Amino acid sequence: MENKTTSPKPKQFWISYSKLSTFKQCPLKYRFQYVDKLPTKPAPALFFGSTIHACLEWLHRPDGADDAPRTLADLLDHLEQNWLPPAEFDADALAQAGCTKERGEQVLTEYFLKHVGQDATAGRTNEPDRAHAVEKKFKIDFDGDVVNGIIDRIDRVVDTAGNVSYEIIDYKTNKKAPNRLYDEQLVQLAIYKWAAEEGKDWDNRALDFYPVGRAGLFFVVPEVNRKMFPERGLDVAAVKQEVRTTIDKIKAATAAIESDSEAFCPTPNKLCNWCDFQDLCPARSA
Repeated sequence: MENKTTSPKPKQFWISYSKLSTFKQCPLKYRFQYVDKLPTKPAPALFFGSTIHACLEWLHRPDGADDAPRTLADLLDHLEQNWLPPAEFDADALAQAGCTKERGEQVLTEYFLKHVGQDATAGRTNEPDRAHAVEKKFKIDFDGDVVNGIIDRIDRVVDTAGNVSYEIIDYKTNKKAPNRLYDEQLVQLAIYKWAAEEGKDWDNRALDFYPVGRAGLFFVVPEVNRKMFPERGLDVAAVKQEVRTTIDKIKAATAAIESDSEAFCPTPNKLCNWCDFQDLCPARSA
């Protein structure tokens, strides 16, 4: 009897916007972080941003209709309970980076007063809008590979004619917003729109926020405190091609590591001074 053998199934490759962006910024950084899995250093700005995200997630979380309205005092109390900086960050390090708890209180207070509203004199507090979803995890089956990510917030919008669409929001804690949304940001938002069209959640169920009316960035710090949306449409088809090209490049470079020491080449850029792998980078030591 003839023995039939089957070739092994190709390993499924997972990519997120963060991985895509890192590879485009510097392939060698991608290798150190995602292939070699070298540890990265905690950064005050990342801790601060994730804490503010968590507070805004709690504020707009779509819980039961009978929940008591969430007040500004509740929001600041939530910050207090979740302010847990890593041991590496003492008060001086956080202050030098502009990432103190007092700064967090300022960000959340200004956000609440502008986008929720509170009349302390009348003793009345407007209830925060309940999002359709927060921290929505998604995955897209993409020709045997997977594109994955997490969307900060999705709002359900009903127009005057009763038509329903969804607004996708990604929070940013940058101190300065760009004058317009650049290509990198459009790629991120287009991936989110793609998820709405074809994606599934982690339980392998279809996502429930289609169609997308618009997708944008919400700069929440007091210096900006506003949403920004693209001036042109999100080109999902072009982003699919870009993601496929990038996946193929990463797979080829990973397969060539043993035979090609330059499979992941360094790309000097304006962010090199903040890279965790400066001491290992040949471009820095050259």
